[in-house]
Amino acid sequence: RTARLWKIPDPKEEKKKGRVTRMCKFGCGFLAEEKGVAEHEGECPMRDVTCEACGDTVEAGRLQTHCNEDCRERKITCECGVVVVSKDMEAHSTDGCPVVKVKCEKCAGMVKKADLVKHKAESCPERKVDCALGCGKFFAHSHAFKHEASECPHREETCAECEDVVEHCKMTHHRERQCASRMISCRKCGLEMKFMQGMKHDANECPKRNVPCSVCKEGVPMDEREHHEQNTCPKRPTPCKYLLHGCFARTPLDELEAHEAQCSFIPPEPEPEPEEVEAESPMAEEVEMEKEITNCSKCQFSLKGCPKCEGKFCAKCMTQSGLPNKGLCLTCTKQEILKARKTKSTAQVKMQF
Repeated sequence: RTARLWKIPDPKEEKKKGRVTRMCKFGCGFLAEEKGVAEHEGECPMRDVTCEACGDTVEAGRLQTHCNEDCRERKITCECGVVVVSKDMEAHSTDGCPVVKVKCEKCAGMVKKADLVKHKAESCPERKVDCALGCGKFFAHSHAFKHEASECPHREETCAECEDVVEHCKMTHHRERQCASRMISCRKCGLEMKFMQGMKHDANECPKRNVPCSVCKEGVPMDEREHHEQNTCPKRPTPCKYLLHGCFARTPLDELEAHEAQCSFIPPEPEPEPEEVEAESPMAEEVEMEKEITNCSKCQFSLKGCPKCEGKFCAKCMTQSGLPNKGLCLTCTKQEILKARKTKSTAQVKMQF
């Protein structure tokens, strides 16, 4: 209702003053004499008037508001730029307005009708798309991130050993065949190591790696080189067999035979031994004579038997002469001394080489 803009007079006060008054018939509360009320009712904001556009009856004070907001025949400019009568706006929005929002049947989102086709093709989260990584699968766009992050066989992963980035479907092959940190076994010595250490191991560390012999220059395993150079190398220096005759040459083993055939220290061939005569040697006669003697002719000391030649000797006389008492006769003792000197001389010559 229209607000009252005047003060309502009190009827009792008006009667005391001798005035005959009445209220406005439209209920606005206006009180005045008959003439004044009649004039007021012709302009009262609460009087009923008819809308020229739609024919509805409304209060005069609300007519402008009705025409602007409520009238069915008022003209409205739609968001699409088309001027439409209010009563036809629903039909226009449903059928003809390009900017009216409609519900997408895939994602249930509200989209402008004009953009619905583009929305379904480009921005709808439930539209079908193929995998961006190239696995060939199709799925809803809203599932793309999860698929590419954790399901696609072509997604990229970091190798835990070498930290290279490799596709998931190739990770097994990478770890077995390509990873620089994969474990391998040396084909020669069997030692386990990382692949990146293999070249250094083969070149500098493997005990079975081939190294040249310092003598013949042939390749031999490292852990066998010392034995090869000392025992099996065909070029190892070898002393001549005529060393005791004065040849100090050290000749490669494969040339030794030729050297020894022409060595200048080859001893002369021994003269043929005379045929043995059954006659007893002088030494045998001396032994037989010594067997018959029991006491030393010089000191009369008891003689002892030699365990080597069965001859007899005086231990007292041998001690006084400065010879070592080895329990042998004089002849056998001298032979032992000469033999010992010869052995010592040979050992000293070998030490020089």
